[in-house]
Amino acid sequence: MSNAEIAVRLARPEDWPALNAVMKRASISVETGEVLRRLLDEPEHLQVAAGLIISGNVVLAEADGAPIGFASFVINGSRYADLDGMFVDPIYWRRGVGTMLYGAVEHELVKRQSVGVRVMAGPTAVPFYMSVGFAVVGEQRTPLGPIVPVMTKVIT
Repeated sequence: MSNAEIAVRLARPEDWPALNAVMKRASISVETGEVLRRLLDEPEHLQVAAGLIISGNVVLAEADGAPIGFASFVINGSRYADLDGMFVDPIYWRRGVGTMLYGAVEHELVKRQSVGVRVMAGPTAVPFYMSVGFAVVGEQRTPLGPIVPVMTKVIT
């Protein structure tokens, strides 16, 4: 599969169920132990906030018209954005989808005059975020309990 077969666009409300399915497949593929148990027992953790879709803060990647990944972001008052989540269906991992999604997020953030982006990165995602220019600046506890690296990137 080449990147030319993958399209990236802003998500629409009708994409919500498919995005939640992508989030679930991606999450249960990397999580273990107590976090995995909580994800399966508390499905609200596996849903993208519908308000982010409505406000144009979710980009999705699709192949043959079906969502295969997405990234959501929140812009706060400091003009720094938080990358709220990025998920790619496991069968599309290591095919450049994450890089395409992050590029689309950064494009949206520049249009909205954000100057930087912050993400709480799961341990398996740190190398990806470093590859697109993020640096570790600290750590923070996630809503599900683990302490993970906090990474930031200045954007122009």
